[in-house]
Amino acid sequence: MDKKKSQQLIISVLLILFSCICYYLATKFVVTKTPGRLGPDFWPKMLCSLIIVFSVADIVLIYLNKDKQDSIEEVKTAEEEEVVAIDKKYPLLLIGGMVGTGVYIFLLPIIGFIVCTACYLAAIMFFGRYRNKKVIFGSSFIGSFILLMVFSKIVYISLPAGIGFFGEFTFLLYKLLGVS
Repeated sequence: MDKKKSQQLIISVLLILFSCICYYLATKFVVTKTPGRLGPDFWPKMLCSLIIVFSVADIVLIYLNKDKQDSIEEVKTAEEEEVVAIDKKYPLLLIGGMVGTGVYIFLLPIIGFIVCTACYLAAIMFFGRYRNKKVIFGSSFIGSFILLMVFSKIVYISLPAGIGFFGEFTFLLYKLLGVS
């Protein structure tokens, strides 16, 4: 097994162990069940279960693809090696994405979830080198509204509304969308 696969295997095993510990801790939540609503223990347990399932699947795929990967590596041509060598890296865009995440966290309570998330999604698409402005604009606002609906209607998480005009705008959208 090569170094990359062993690192992937170690990460998967650590994720399984960490998820098991977190799942155990989630079972210790003091929960008052409300009929018709999910308790605060549901989402941590769901997330831990999904991490365990996907990590186990990753381990299985590592072992199933072990023989296939060896034969694929033997077939590589000189042209494919040149293409890999030409692959560019963009460290400034990576740094821009990291700074953008910090700015997002800082501005979230001020601007509110809807506007701040739409701007953040647009910035991440830009830093990801996608340049179609119509698609960036549309998908960032659609993504922001989808996240709003998921967090407020399904997960029941209160999201930052913002201050001043942004708060009024958020509450108007909440009213129009039937979010309470």
